[in-house]
Amino acid sequence: MNPLKLDPTRTTRLRSSFNSALVTRFNLLKKELWNLLVHEDAFGLKQAKPLVLFNQEEWRYLRDDRKLEELKKWLKFKTGQLFLKQEYQDSADTWLGNYIKQAYHKGLKRSWDDWKKPTGPISFSKEAGQAYQQGQVAEFLRQSFGGPTPIERVKALATRTFNDVEGLTSDMETKLTRTLVDGMVNGLSPRKIGVELNKLVEGYKKRGTAIARTEIIRGFNEGALDGLENLGVTQIGVMVEWTTSGMGVTKKGNPSPCSKCAPLAGLVLTVEEARGLLPRHPNCMCSYVPANVGEKTDKQVRDAARIRAAIQASAKNDKSWIGAKKKFTTKKVA
Repeated sequence: MNPLKLDPTRTTRLRSSFNSALVTRFNLLKKELWNLLVHEDAFGLKQAKPLVLFNQEEWRYLRDDRKLEELKKWLKFKTGQLFLKQEYQDSADTWLGNYIKQAYHKGLKRSWDDWKKPTGPISFSKEAGQAYQQGQVAEFLRQSFGGPTPIERVKALATRTFNDVEGLTSDMETKLTRTLVDGMVNGLSPRKIGVELNKLVEGYKKRGTAIARTEIIRGFNEGALDGLENLGVTQIGVMVEWTTSGMGVTKKGNPSPCSKCAPLAGLVLTVEEARGLLPRHPNCMCSYVPANVGEKTDKQVRDAARIRAAIQASAKNDKSWIGAKKKFTTKKVA
């Protein structure tokens, strides 16, 4: 199968790397929570004589309300250390922002590959022709990424990712504290409480990796749009493909777009109209490709009425999606 049918953005490796980085951090949090609660018995929930460990001796003789306050401080410190540590003032230079920057750069590169495909003069040898192409690409990327607009765009995308992760970890801290309190009230052993806390972290880990996959696609598509705009492209088509979750599979086992993305297949939009539409949903893998470059147009949707109908079919009752509020131009001539 054409790899573009599986991953039109070709960001599989980058998404996997981002996922792995987040998974590692969540697993470390689970391990340290288990050590604190079960091995160190920091809350003094065991009946047996405790081992002499620093956290345990410091915490077990505090009142329960003080213990909970200390837990909140500990969780805030740990999540900040693992997920939100800001080595630089610039959000694009944090470990989170670095992945978004790479995704944006890939989008820029993809816009060139889709639009230009330069070959150089016929008199070039194969090696010289490749060198010529690489030089053109490098210059395009340098000019496209060096201006104030893309730099600010990457910062905004990185800040969005940071805020999403920050909101996720804040919610997780609250739920972890509540679960611990419930366990203490019900007289559960440290091990049973630890199991419940680990289950909770595991659920947030899945949500965290969904954020990673989604924001990589967002960064890629914004980079592609900026690249196409720099190349003078005024219209693009939405290339609707399939997620890796298996959600878009027919009864016969054939791949198909999901119900939210399927109505958008073939839409031809201006670059400005396309801003913010992708990713359509968490884990979305749709991408933009140039229109009016000699492609087949029989399945494209270009008039405003049909575009609005497709948007409404995708949005349904999802009024939070930016597409449901956008206006579209009357006609997009091929």
